[in-house]
Amino acid sequence: LINKYSLSGDSFEFMHAVITTHVIACALEQNNNTEKTDAPTWIITLLDKLNNLDFLILPMREIISSIGYSQEYICREFKKYMKQTVVSFFNSQKIHYASFLLMNTNMKILEIAITIGYSSPKNFIHQFTKMYHMAPNEWRKKNQLSSRK
Repeated sequence: LINKYSLSGDSFEFMHAVITTHVIACALEQNNNTEKTDAPTWIITLLDKLNNLDFLILPMREIISSIGYSQEYICREFKKYMKQTVVSFFNSQKIHYASFLLMNTNMKILEIAITIGYSSPKNFIHQFTKMYHMAPNEWRKKNQLSSRK
């Protein structure tokens, strides 16, 4: 990321602020997700997997089967400890990553949808709009880093 903006002529202060903000946001989100000390180890493991791009692009059923418990048990216990469904958490992680891609790349909406595991761009756009209250293209126009100087 630094190399990209160094070549484009953006100031170091701007690059530093963007990267620092992103790192702090990721650290705070990770801290919020793993601060549940009473949560079983498998939930912490699942959260770690859902924060990893390699797992983020897998279908949810594959991620759940890798935990070793039944889907019903995982869903029930996850909601008990995390106060949201595992599917809701999983989808929000995908959409957060999509917002990062929108802000930092020129990938097309279809490419982003496919990258994060949506088979339908329409479904991706619906989920993104539901979370950010604006369509991905509109969000990109307001937040894309390469347009700021």
